[in-house]
Amino acid sequence: MAVEAWAVLRPLLDLDHMGRASERLVPLLHQNLRRHGIDDPRLSRFKDIYRSWSRNELLFRRGAMLLGDLAHAGVPTLLLKGARATSSRVHSHVPDALRLK
Repeated sequence: MAVEAWAVLRPLLDLDHMGRASERLVPLLHQNLRRHGIDDPRLSRFKDIYRSWSRNELLFRRGAMLLGDLAHAGVPTLLLKGARATSSRVHSHVPDALRLK
């Protein structure tokens, strides 16, 4: 079924003009194609996107842990610019009791 679905999706997929929501699915697509043994020239590009996504996930988790440690130690924090835009994601990793109001 995955092979047939990829055959339908492949000609419609324009990696250069994807929306953010679609970009978030590329790592899952990459893993699924590899799991089903589908070989495609685009896999190397998917792999690059997957690596970037993985690195960002790791950074978000580490940042959340740092914010949690600071909050636990009573150190107030203030997120600015891009960090503020992603704070809902970071806050999702910080326990409620440690969040600054």
